[in-house]
Amino acid sequence: MRLIATLTALGLLIFAMIGLPGIPEAESTPAYQVYFPAITNGYNETLPHILSLQPSGGVIGGEVFTVTGRAFGTKATGINGVWWRSEWLPEAQSWNTTTIVITAPMAITGTSPLQVVAEGNASNSVAYTLLPTPMPTATPTRTPTPTRTPTPTPIGPAIASIDPPEGARRGDLVTITGSSFGASQSAVDGAIVIAAISAMPLGWSDTSITTFVPATALIGDYPLYVVARGQASNVITYTIAP
Repeated sequence: MRLIATLTALGLLIFAMIGLPGIPEAESTPAYQVYFPAITNGYNETLPHILSLQPSGGVIGGEVFTVTGRAFGTKATGINGVWWRSEWLPEAQSWNTTTIVITAPMAITGTSPLQVVAEGNASNSVAYTLLPTPMPTATPTRTPTPTRTPTPTPIGPAIASIDPPEGARRGDLVTITGSSFGASQSAVDGAIVIAAISAMPLGWSDTSITTFVPATALIGDYPLYVVARGQASNVITYTIAP
């Protein structure tokens, strides 16, 4: 009996060491998964993106307009807001992840880039027009209305080049070369906008502006443009390096 028990124990030990044939090993399961943000039509769904503005043709100062898009967040507080005409607009009447209802500023008419900033992320830039307030219809009289000579529209500012052309860091000196900037910065309607932030100019002439990249500017590709005499220049996409 002892011999049989010894042989049986020895056989079990051998099977345990070499394993039984025909039994596959269990597949290992990854300990974690990598998450990639959802991409739709080439846009990152987690970042704010403007799809449309209503009314589409522009809005009169003091009137309400609607911004429609995605990933706007749920409330316009803290680092959320709408940037237009070189300033933050007043608090929105309503704000949700796809729609913002807000009042247009009372300012000089013209077209300027508009952006939504949600959780510190700036959206794409969409040009939007602030229309002049319509004049009331005059009551017809027998006295003929004198003919007025229209005032010529001034030529707006235009950016030709930026030095360095890309990759400036926060606090770096940037020189903007172009035309029709004006002899000096207007205290009312002159501004340099970099990544939705108004930058302080060090020097300003009709063809050249020198400024620093704002210390609070977001890192990445953002619009840069100049506002002079109430008119916005062409928009240059500028890369701000970390």
